[in-house]
This record gives sequence, C-alpha cells and structure tokens, in this order.
Amino acid sequence: MKKSLILFAAGALALSACTSEEIVDEGVRGNAIGFEHVLNKQSRATDEISGDLTNATLDNIYVYAYYTASNLNATPVQVFYGTEVMRINGKWQYENVRYWVPGAKYYFYAYSCADIELNNKYGTPTLDLVNDPYRTLRFTGYIADKNHQHDLVYAVNEGLIGHAPGEGVNQPVQFSFKHLLTKINAVFTSDFDPGYEVLVSNVKVVNVRNQGNYSPVNSESGEEYKWDEVIRNQTNPEVVLAMTSANSACKGDADTPYKEAVSGTAYVIPYNYSLGDVQLTFTIDVRDLESGDIIMSRNLKGTWSPNWKLGYSYTYRIKISGTAANLEEIKFGDMNVEGFTGDNSSSTDVNITFSVN
Repeated sequence: MKKSLILFAAGALALSACTSEEIVDEGVRGNAIGFEHVLNKQSRATDEISGDLTNATLDNIYVYAYYTASNLNATPVQVFYGTEVMRINGKWQYENVRYWVPGAKYYFYAYSCADIELNNKYGTPTLDLVNDPYRTLRFTGYIADKNHQHDLVYAVNEGLIGHAPGEGVNQPVQFSFKHLLTKINAVFTSDFDPGYEVLVSNVKVVNVRNQGNYSPVNSESGEEYKWDEVIRNQTNPEVVLAMTSANSACKGDADTPYKEAVSGTAYVIPYNYSLGDVQLTFTIDVRDLESGDIIMSRNLKGTWSPNWKLGYSYTYRIKISGTAANLEEIKFGDMNVEGFTGDNSSSTDVNITFSVN
C-alpha cells in the first residue's frame, strides 16, 4: 500500500461576477389587465447545475391583487387570488380576463415556486384583506428541505392607477422578482499525489431550520422583507447536495490538473445560526489509479454556524490533500460571499471542527 495520507480541507467561496438582464414581454393592451416580468439573472457560476428560476425558465406565476376606490371608501376589492398566469408563445396569459377600473388604486403580488403552485403541504400563500393591516401576500409554514427543493421568487407592484379607455394606455403590470431563499453548493478539489483519485459522495447539510414564515409588509412602512419563526419541524432536517457520476471525482496525473468534484445546489431558508449545530457531512473514497483499489474510505462530519442571507448564493470550496501522516481534522477557512442577484457581497471567517466516523 502506498504511503498513508493526511486529509485537510480549507473552505473558500468564490463566485464569478454576476450580471442582470431584463425581458419585457408584450402584455394585453387597452383596458384589460396584462402582465410582464423582470427577473434578475443569478450567478453564472452555478446556473448550469441548479434549478434556479430565470427569465428563460419562468413560465408560470401566481398572482394576487386588490384595488381600492374613493367611491368605495377605500374598501379593498379582490381582483386576483392565486390566479395562474402562464407564458405561452412569449405572451403572459390568464383565464377570465379582468379589466382596469378607472381611478382605482391597485396592489399586485406574485410568486413562483419552480412554476408549481404552493399547497398546504409545503407552505400556504395568503393575502388577507381583512385582518392584515398591510394587506400583502405572505407565506406561512413554508418548507425547504430534502423533500421540497424549489427556487422561490416573489414580486410586488403597488399603487398602480387604473385608466378608462381613451384616457391613456393601461400598461401591463410589470413584476420584478427576487429570490427569497438561500442557495448553497460545494466544490471539492484534491492535492493528492498523481495517481490518486478521490471520490466524493453522500454530501448533505444536516440539522437545518427547514420551516418558516415569509412576512413582507407594505413598502410605505419602511420595514424590511424578512423570514421569521424559522424552526426545525422534525429531528435533524437535511438537504442533499447531490453528486453526479460525471462530477464526483477529484483526480489527475503528473501532466493533468486535478478535476473538481462539483455538487448540485440546494435551497435553504435564510437564517443566522448561532449554536454551531449545523453539520456538513460527506464520504470520500481514495482510489489508487495504478491498481484500481480503494485504499481508504472515510465519512467526514463538521459543524458550523452559517449566516444564510436572503437572496445570497454560497459555494463552499473544500480542498483535500495528502501527505505522510495520520488523519487530521477538516477546517473551513476564509469565505467570500457574493449576492444571489449580484448586487450584495460580504466576507466572513468560518471555523468548522470536523470528526471522522
């Protein structure tokens, strides 16, 4: 057997620069209510391996809306409630066309969850015009774990005024969507001597807070859109960072740089953890390429306190290397965080203590 191996990992996070683009879809003109959308493009570093909603993939949205009018003493009138609006042949369409009421003030809200409608199993969207003083679309009991993995985007357009035909053109309702969740994935590299291959599998983030309420408020209040009551609704909820057969091996030879092992992405509810009780677990198998034998297998587990922010994307970059010694702990070093939508960034130091099973 070849010399024994030391394993260590330093975590770093680096995402490519982000750009944004707009698609403006022609809506229904005249006095009928039509729609168009803008969705910021996310980081190109993970576009190809994720299920992110983008301008290209957003085809179904669910719309909620009401209006108030002076002759109704500002009593809200519901116009849309979870109405599916679909993009068909480049046009946004819905059934039972609604029309603008001249002089009425409109408030529109919309979401998409990977183009599927939310239900009471994974979260409940509600627009309460009676008991909610801000009258905004909220989500209660939303779940993000291994059983429900979808991008979630949300948009608001408040204060539009309806016009009568001939008074002016009622423009399509434009939605600028933002991502409500946090996106994570992992990239593994190897510094082993030429001739070794490291296979990575069973990558999970365990003990996440997997259920929460999203509670936006009216923009006039000046309050931030936020998640609250973020809890664990079961023991050790987890998300899976799936490895594909094509992307699971770190390997190389004397003349070829080592290939990265790249996980898929997962979506988690934003939350600032403080107890160091979130775990990153994965398995490595070290193969001798000369003999084809697996010379070592290890299950690795580490804990840390992530600060996952709304609309951010985090790529955990883990480096595995080998020298002549016994196993040592795996630690994460410096990380750079870039905003999911490309506009926010920050940096932080994270220390994770790992154990070997």
